[in-house]
Amino acid sequence: MARSGLNQLRSFRNFFSGLFYFFRAWVRNPREIGAIAPSSPMLSQVMATQINFAQPGYVIELGGGTGSLTEALLKTGLDPKRLIVIEQNPQFVSLLRKKFPQLRILEADAQKLKLVLEQADIQEINAIISGIPLRSLPKKILIKIIRQSLELLPAHCAFIQFTYGAKSPIPEKLVNPQQFDIKISERIWLNLPPARVWTYRKK
Repeated sequence: MARSGLNQLRSFRNFFSGLFYFFRAWVRNPREIGAIAPSSPMLSQVMATQINFAQPGYVIELGGGTGSLTEALLKTGLDPKRLIVIEQNPQFVSLLRKKFPQLRILEADAQKLKLVLEQADIQEINAIISGIPLRSLPKKILIKIIRQSLELLPAHCAFIQFTYGAKSPIPEKLVNPQQFDIKISERIWLNLPPARVWTYRKK
């Protein structure tokens, strides 16, 4: 089997191995988890390829979950030292640290993003990529996370987010077209539910 085929097979195997952890966490607190299933390898791949890795700085992953997106980011060739994963669920944090011992996995709330990065001495940011289903969050929390994320981004760097719906996952008032270039992917059917990726690149 070709190497690409083996990699895809390994990605799907890892995806299904994480389902147990995901559904156990979902049963305990469905509102906190938000999604009904982890992001698929296909969705994660599309998200990861939106990043311009030639830009210096850290890639910040919000909501590491079971590690599907984390794995896709590492498969791009990203130096593990440049990837910071933020996850608040203790079960997911434990799983991520076992799967990716080479990474910095921070057990923290994305609502406190600026403080978390400051305390971790993380200054230069390349991109923020979110595995958090934002539209499932209370609006106050959503706005708090997004405002901090967008303020942290330097010029020409992106905030990347998936959504199951047709509308922007970020309220339009927060992403003025004069300040951001917005790119929308085709619908990704190999995901539950099907999703699109929105990329907001600061001008």
